[in-house]
Amino acid sequence: NDFHGVVFQYACDFKVVFDAGELVLVPRSKGGFCYGVLEKFKMSGTKRIWNVALGGAAVKPVPELWLGKILSSATTSDRDAFSEPQRSIGRSPVFEDVKSVVFAASNDFKAMDVVLLPRPRGGLVYGYVEDVDGNGHCLVRSHVREDGRARRLPNYGIGKLTLTQGVIQTFLGPVLSRGE
Repeated sequence: NDFHGVVFQYACDFKVVFDAGELVLVPRSKGGFCYGVLEKFKMSGTKRIWNVALGGAAVKPVPELWLGKILSSATTSDRDAFSEPQRSIGRSPVFEDVKSVVFAASNDFKAMDVVLLPRPRGGLVYGYVEDVDGNGHCLVRSHVREDGRARRLPNYGIGKLTLTQGVIQTFLGPVLSRGE
C-alpha cells in the first residue's frame, strides 16, 4: 500500500528532500521494489548517490533520483481513491505488475508501449509511451483523452512491463479507437 503515497523526485511537482535514516522504496534490478534505509550520500558531479541499507549487510549505492519517498501525509481518503486497481490506462496498477516492473536507465521503449508511470502527487499509474526522443527520454501519457497532459520523463523514471500482446491491445483499445 505504500505505492499510493510514494513520490519520485523526477516526476513530482514539488521539492522532495531525503534524510539519512529515512525508509524509502528502491527499484530492484530484476523488477519490482524493495524497502531500504538511507545511510549517507556522496556527490557525483551535481547528483547525490545514497548508500541504501537493504537488510542484513547489503548496502547498495542508488542515485537520489531513483528513490521513492514515502509520504506520511497520504490520507485515508487519498488511499481509498486508489483501492481498486484495474488494468487500464490512468488506473493504479495491480500488485502483480508492481512486483515485476523494472525501472532502469537501460530500459528501451517504443511508441505505444504500456508502462507504469509515477504520479506527480504520489503513487503509480498505467500509461503509455507516445513518442521516444532517442536521448533517453520519452513523451508519456496516463490518460486516454487526447487532451490529457503528456509528460516528458527520463527512461529510468518509466516502469517497463512485460505484457502479452493481448493484454497490450486491451490497454490500448480506448487510445487507438479515439481516432476512429
